[in-house]
Amino acid sequence: MADKTQFLYISHNRLTMEMAEQLVGVTMQEQGVSRIVAVDIVEALRMREAM
Repeated sequence: MADKTQFLYISHNRLTMEMAEQLVGVTMQEQGVSRIVAVDIVEALRMREAM
């Protein structure tokens, strides 16, 4: 099922977010300007290990 289906789970729970492979969020640095921020957890860990 995972090969064909994606699940969207909305949470601010730290443990739930730690289990995710990818995080997507929305930030508003300026009033009225929203930006989508995505983080691939596996790639971020690879980058951290390369340092």
